[in-house]
Amino acid sequence: MAIEWHPIGCATSSPKACLVKKKTNMLQFIWENKEWIFSGIGATILAGIFALFLSRKKDPPTIPSTITNNIIVNSGTSSTTSVLPPPAIDAAPFKPSSTPPISRIKFDEIRKALDEARPLQVDDVRKHYVGLYVRWNVFLNSGSQLEENRMRLHLFIDEPNSHKYLDCVVNPKEYKWLNVLPKNTALRIQGEIESVYYHETVLKNVQITMPDPET
Repeated sequence: MAIEWHPIGCATSSPKACLVKKKTNMLQFIWENKEWIFSGIGATILAGIFALFLSRKKDPPTIPSTITNNIIVNSGTSSTTSVLPPPAIDAAPFKPSSTPPISRIKFDEIRKALDEARPLQVDDVRKHYVGLYVRWNVFLNSGSQLEENRMRLHLFIDEPNSHKYLDCVVNPKEYKWLNVLPKNTALRIQGEIESVYYHETVLKNVQITMPDPET
């Protein structure tokens, strides 16, 4: 007994005739509902379906990547990863200040401490001030050449012709401008206390300048 094949929804026994009938029914459906399909909601739905189809067709697959301090160069379908070294930091190394803090102590305070010290404690009091950096107002007294690059200066402290003396050694080539100054010219000196006595202080590593107008 022969079994006849009938597709679902199609009464004819011929598959080709069934397909023709389905196409006819689809065209008839479009014709009967043309106003709904090509206007309003129908047109919007069709446009959305068409746009979705194009986006899926054009967008290439993306490969997520998270690389720190790297550069990714894409060439067609291949990619090259170039790892860069950490950026160099162009910073000068920290250097402490070459000028130590300046003490505010005055020569009169040192002399008072020496005067009030007990006779056998004077040397200890003197050592207490050695190494301090001071900046004082002085006045030019005289100078004497020691060697080619060394000259000893004799200065008055605080006021001209005082009985408070300051001695220091400088390079005369660096202070040629002192040669034209008259006695008792006001100066500004900064340096390290090398030794201290009741009437005299010796400084080293000195810098001598003209005083500020307000000083």
